[in-house]
Amino acid sequence: MTFRSKLAQEPKLERALVVAFALAEVLVHAGERVGVPGLMRPTGSRNVLDKFANAVVHDPTERPSLPRAFAPSSLSEVVLISDFWSPIDDIRKTIAQLSSSARMAIPCRSSTRRKRPSYSGRIEFVEPEGGESITAGRAEAWRAEYEALVARHRAQIAPIPTRSAGASLSTGLIEQQPSCSWHCMRA
Repeated sequence: MTFRSKLAQEPKLERALVVAFALAEVLVHAGERVGVPGLMRPTGSRNVLDKFANAVVHDPTERPSLPRAFAPSSLSEVVLISDFWSPIDDIRKTIAQLSSSARMAIPCRSSTRRKRPSYSGRIEFVEPEGGESITAGRAEAWRAEYEALVARHRAQIAPIPTRSAGASLSTGLIEQQPSCSWHCMRA
């Protein structure tokens, strides 16, 4: 989630937080309670943004791509904000576990660079979260295989919410404005 495309102004994690903060504010103003499992208990307080931001800033734990297991109450609604680059079995398990007792909205955003990388020549790719790296002699030679891998991963994710009752998935690009995420959650 720390990746930032040259086409985006900020990393994916910051965009996810903007969407989460905005959604929390709107929901609380509509009379709902908002919480973040393992970080912040549900609250309907008008200063939800302050509580949410303080919880995020003072949380020393690593932010994995998928949430740690938790059991939402039967009347809960869950919004899962992730880059969904975890192993497909982990994604299936998380969505199945969460949607078994709560309704879900899943705004899935990816980078244009992830879909169609424009790298060429000798290039070193460094994984921002773990620091591992790999050097490609001719990066453009990897393009077709990489695009097939991305397409296969996205194709495996797409049907997961439809198999889980009460879950919906929308896709888009992180280079789009965060407000594009609202369109999938309005329904």
